[in-house]
Amino acid sequence: DAALFEISTTGFLTLKSPADFENPNDHDSDGVYSLNVNIENSIGITDSQLLNIEINDVDEIKPIISSPSKLFHYEGYLETFDLVANEAVTWSLNGGVDESKFNIDNSSGKLSFNTAPDYENPTDEGIDNIYNLVVNSTDLAGNISEDFSIEVEVLDAEEISTTIDFSSYAL
Repeated sequence: DAALFEISTTGFLTLKSPADFENPNDHDSDGVYSLNVNIENSIGITDSQLLNIEINDVDEIKPIISSPSKLFHYEGYLETFDLVANEAVTWSLNGGVDESKFNIDNSSGKLSFNTAPDYENPTDEGIDNIYNLVVNSTDLAGNISEDFSIEVEVLDAEEISTTIDFSSYAL
């Protein structure tokens, strides 16, 4: 496998092409690259060392967000939804015209409004009670998911105000 490597004058050994664990290109395709490294010093003394270099697998797969992209949320509440991915991830907001209206717990994926929305007084960009934001997630290997667009529609809640008139009661 020596032809797959190069060595610098300072002894730094590198593969000429990046290794791929899933598609090894060593002589017997087992992912272990074998080569002899020979050295000679300034007075002609030589030595040789057999190296077996094993390539380890790394996680190269982006996480996938599997939460619904359309959420419905009653006015007056902060908490919205728990986001879900196909593996352990950290979460982040990553854009959208209404991103500033939201917070996300980076470890749990709990998405919430910064201020409870009021159906009668929408603060979203379109002033139509449909809030748009983008999230993404990062797995333990540092792979970042595709951006995931979310639309949160705020629904009207029945707001009953109760007034009790005590003026007709004697104390």
